[in-house]
Amino acid sequence: MLDGTGTKAEALIQNVRTAATAGFTTRLVYVTCSLATSLKRNAARARVVPENVIREKSETIAIAFELISREVDQIQVVNN
Repeated sequence: MLDGTGTKAEALIQNVRTAATAGFTTRLVYVTCSLATSLKRNAARARVVPENVIREKSETIAIAFELISREVDQIQVVNN
C-alpha cells in the first residue's frame, strides 16, 4: 500500500504499473475533501501548511486522479 496527497501522478502511475506487472491487483482509494474543509482543518493544526500550497494541490489532485484512475483495476471514492 502507498499513500500520499496524490499530486505526483507520474510517480504513482509508475508504481501502479510496477505492481500490475508483478501480478498485483491495483486499487485507487480517492478521498475527497472540499477546499473549504481542507483550509479549516489546516488552520486548526499545529503545523500549518501555507494556504497557497493547499490551493495549488487541490487543483492538481483532480487532474492526477483522472490520470491514475485509468491505470488501476479498482477505484474507491470516499467523501470526507
